[in-house]
Amino acid sequence: MADDEKIQAPPDWKGPSESRKLTDVFMAIVLLACWGLMTYLGIDAMEKGDPALLVAGTDYKGRVCGYDESVQDKPYLYYITADGTGVCVAECPDYTDPAQFICTDEPDGPEECNVKYQSHPAMGRCIFTDRAIFREFMSSVSGRSKGGSGVTLHSAAKDLWTAKYYILNFGLVVSVVMGFIYLWILRLPGLVSVIIWSSIIFVFLALAALTGGLWYQGMLWAKADDGIHDETEVLMMKICAGIAGVLAIVWMCLACCMRKNIILAGGVITEAARPILLMPLLFAWPILQLIGVALFMWPWTYYVLYTASMGEWVNETDAFGMTTPQYQYDDSVQWRGWYLLFCLIWTVEWLVAIGQIVLALSVAQWYFTKDKGSVHSGVAIRAIFQTFYYHTGTAAMGSLLLAILTLVRIILTQIQKK
Repeated sequence: MADDEKIQAPPDWKGPSESRKLTDVFMAIVLLACWGLMTYLGIDAMEKGDPALLVAGTDYKGRVCGYDESVQDKPYLYYITADGTGVCVAECPDYTDPAQFICTDEPDGPEECNVKYQSHPAMGRCIFTDRAIFREFMSSVSGRSKGGSGVTLHSAAKDLWTAKYYILNFGLVVSVVMGFIYLWILRLPGLVSVIIWSSIIFVFLALAALTGGLWYQGMLWAKADDGIHDETEVLMMKICAGIAGVLAIVWMCLACCMRKNIILAGGVITEAARPILLMPLLFAWPILQLIGVALFMWPWTYYVLYTASMGEWVNETDAFGMTTPQYQYDDSVQWRGWYLLFCLIWTVEWLVAIGQIVLALSVAQWYFTKDKGSVHSGVAIRAIFQTFYYHTGTAAMGSLLLAILTLVRIILTQIQKK
């Protein structure tokens, strides 16, 4: 063979897959062990906790309304003080009577009572109909939720349980539909160039409009002889208009100078869409990833809710002798919560890494195939099996590093808030 002769791969060449080996097997085992420990802790929490306690009201003695023996027939919490202290009642008052009061079991003074206000039941609590009273009590109650990591876990679990349907509908269904619409639009010829240049022109027009608006406002201030705006303010307004105008000119100059690179980038995006058109299964791959996340989130959410319900109500007495229940966790429960969070981060990052490897293998197979017309969704299916069989550990290794960094950042953020 001559030195300048080009090496040609056979039409059925599928890359160096014959010599492919398993990678980072140990990290795959560690990931499985992580899931196993999470399952053990979750099952243990399901035996000891009760998520209903997260949304049920708790009175001034720490009794859970509708659950504790002495208040089983009183499922609603009625607030008697603005700090969130309340009593369990059988039903919420349907009228307001300033002459009637709802008090603790053995009130020692007016501070342990509250006027009977009209209210309606919601999530185990009596919500005041009067908006002013409602805002007064709810702002104080929400202020009490700003505490340590134990309170954070409790509040997060309550929010998760309350908004579970919104999370499923908007977090999964709507996001998937919007993603598919975007991918379908991206296939249209010339659309990428239209989007890119429209964005560039829009930014220029926005800066130009800002320039004109600031200059016009400055001129109005200069003509108005009302003494509200002095010459310095008028000058600053004109300077801001000049800065915006310079930015608009610089923006268009950069766009003109880099037009070849911009066109090339648009071509790269269009070219990247071709393997997706030949392998329609790649359109559905994000859905498969979402299904994987949903399958993990299903038991994980239950584990979190049950773990969050493993705390205890502890009564604390204030300076006025009023007892206020506080939901607290011991160290073991808090460590469980952090571990569950770590499992979630690692698993989600692992699924993202798996998706990246699948796409890389699929596109590489398409690129090195001489007959592009022979590429179909079967190539993507083959890439999926290759990824899970050969590269699960590699994805686990990379995602572990990202999970650790993310968890450290969350911990530092919590410390900063304290």
